[in-house]
Amino acid sequence: MKKKIAYITLTLALTTSAFLLGKSMPDKENYINMETVVDYAATETGLMLYTSDGSGYYWEK
Repeated sequence: MKKKIAYITLTLALTTSAFLLGKSMPDKENYINMETVVDYAATETGLMLYTSDGSGYYWEK
């Protein structure tokens, strides 16, 4: 009986921790491949990144 309770407790702890770790990870769409950045421009209000495919991304402070 003690082994069964320990097994259930361990399984519950692992499941809960996996859920919480996965929940705190940001989406892949929030990232930009920094190897594709070919130029940047810093301004007073943020940063503009230019990529090799011609798109640009702007981050405000």
